[in-house]
Amino acid sequence: MHQHVQTGYDLVKQILFLADAAELIRTHHERYDGSGYLRALKAEQISIGARVFAVADSLDAITSDRPYRCTLLFQDGFTVVNTESGRLSDPQVTAAFFSLPKETWPTIARMQHQAASLPSWLRSGGPAGTLDLPRSFPRT
Repeated sequence: MHQHVQTGYDLVKQILFLADAAELIRTHHERYDGSGYLRALKAEQISIGARVFAVADSLDAITSDRPYRCTLLFQDGFTVVNTESGRLSDPQVTAAFFSLPKETWPTIARMQHQAASLPSWLRSGGPAGTLDLPRSFPRT
């Protein structure tokens, strides 16, 4: 499993128009606290692109079927990403992630065929252009 980041890097770096993304692929499983792989990079040692990609990839992984577990709901994904902010992910990137306009989330969910699993606080209410997050979620 840990080798997929190196394998992806090796493949993509050979494709001219994708070569700039190769390092992002290799480092997207590095963790903010240094517990990630392949090189145990920490905080700002990880490129900003990889830190952004890691948050999106985490939500995608949680809300997608995996060989070792079934799809979890978006609410579960949000909770995990929020709870692990500062340990697995950059807290500033995570806060920016949660500050996306409320209208964005149904589109993201539809792209993953998960619209029905959106929590009610994402489906209705709140002022336009804001995400009405539960109290435990970071606010910007």
